[in-house]
Amino acid sequence: MKKHLTNNWMLKLFSLLAAALLWLVVINDNNPLIPYTLYNVPVEVINDDVFSDNDLVYEVTEGSTVNIRVQVRQTIARQLRASDFRLVADCTNWHPGFPTIPIEAEVVNHRTYYQEGSYQLSSTVVKIEVEELKTKVMNVEVETVGEVAEGFTLGSLTCAPEQIEVRAPESVANILSRAVAYINVSDAMGDIQDVGNIILYDGNGTAIVPDEADVTLSSDTVNVAAEILNTKRVPVVVTNVTGRPAEGYRYTETTCSVESVEIAGPRAVVSNVTAVILDSDLLDVSGATENVRVTMDLADYLPAGVSLVGMDSSQVEIEMAVEPLAQREFALNTDDIQIQNQTEGLDYSLEDMPVRITVMGLQEDLDTLELESLAPSIDAAGLGIGVHETELSLELGDVYELAGSVNVTVDVSASDEESGDGNETDEETEESSEE
Repeated sequence: MKKHLTNNWMLKLFSLLAAALLWLVVINDNNPLIPYTLYNVPVEVINDDVFSDNDLVYEVTEGSTVNIRVQVRQTIARQLRASDFRLVADCTNWHPGFPTIPIEAEVVNHRTYYQEGSYQLSSTVVKIEVEELKTKVMNVEVETVGEVAEGFTLGSLTCAPEQIEVRAPESVANILSRAVAYINVSDAMGDIQDVGNIILYDGNGTAIVPDEADVTLSSDTVNVAAEILNTKRVPVVVTNVTGRPAEGYRYTETTCSVESVEIAGPRAVVSNVTAVILDSDLLDVSGATENVRVTMDLADYLPAGVSLVGMDSSQVEIEMAVEPLAQREFALNTDDIQIQNQTEGLDYSLEDMPVRITVMGLQEDLDTLELESLAPSIDAAGLGIGVHETELSLELGDVYELAGSVNVTVDVSASDEESGDGNETDEETEESSEE
């Protein structure tokens, strides 16, 4: 029996075929062919240069995507993808007067899943609209975005080139109204140069997007420029008052009838102007015993290209104040005077008598003056033994003046210690001689 089974190859082959048949029956029962739809499969339009070569433009109105219905086994249905197909509308197949282009389908992935004729397209053509292209020359307008900085104002707006050519479908070209380039002037404080994108508008003020409307421009951008006029308020400064008033008088201050002015001009110039500085030979108080007044023209002291704003006249009045000096007398005791630069081994004593000084200055300053602040002193440097007259020094600063000079008497002598040492030496010498 065993030998019969092992040597009967026909029986083996029959068993194998029977098993395969049984497997196919089971598979067909459990994995049948079912319909399956791939939705919104994109259609690729190729060779569309045939339109532009003939000054035409097209728009797909229907058929940019289609659905594909297929018959596949149930177990692989979920593995299907729209990318399994390539759908192509070849514009070389288009003929003038016909609004459609045939769609050609090709299986590019999972080819074993699809049998020839097992799929159908929901549409076999792409529908298009074709228009002639028109060229329109348009002037470019320049508009601003934002507001210039405070103290500035907007001047002229320019662009280069001033015109562009717009190539568009006839229906679009007919409604084109404006071509505008924008320049941002937000917080601008000087002239601006930039590259501005050109925006097209229809008559209703609606922007037209070139890519969406099949519009091309000879230039998408233009060089734009905005002139920013600089206005600035600066102080009027009077400087370099020369000369010395008459004896007993002092120049105290200068005032101008205008404290500040507003100027305008190019940023490069105005930005460097921090003040209108009045500097003239007229500003002289030599020998004056009263206030000196002069008239000056502000325009003569402005840089080229800068002008005054909001003034009826550029003439201003300058007044240089000259005031008489008051006097105040102080009596110094010897204890009030410091002796500077004393030499070791010497004694210094001032003559015990009042020292009178007269200080000149403005009355309001003299009223607050304290003797200690004058720090009276003498300089003893180089003074040997004996009686000397030396000049009294005071710390007057720029506010006060001393009426004349004041001398004090100082007596310089050897200190007691030095004298004692000397006598002892003489006695010792005398005793030595006697011996």
